[in-house]
Amino acid sequence: MGEMLVRREVMPITVAAGAVTVAVSVGASHAESAAIPAALVRMVSTVAAFIEFGSAPVATVASMYLPAAAPEYFRFTPGQKASVLQVAGAGTLYVTY
Repeated sequence: MGEMLVRREVMPITVAAGAVTVAVSVGASHAESAAIPAALVRMVSTVAAFIEFGSAPVATVASMYLPAAAPEYFRFTPGQKASVLQVAGAGTLYVTY
């Protein structure tokens, strides 16, 4: 049996004082953030949600799943927006950059 090699890379995350956090309402219709001028974005939602990124994103039930209260970090192209859609209930998506 062959040997499996696993490569693990660690990406350091810079934490900047004075970060900007915006709130996006999570509901039954998708909601879109303003353009995000950053390359690294932290997102956390008060409820389970579907998220999508891009220049004109539309979150659907086929989009990436974001569990409630589980902060995630994403690489962004500055100027992209985030779109969010509820899984079951309304809440708030917090986007920090």
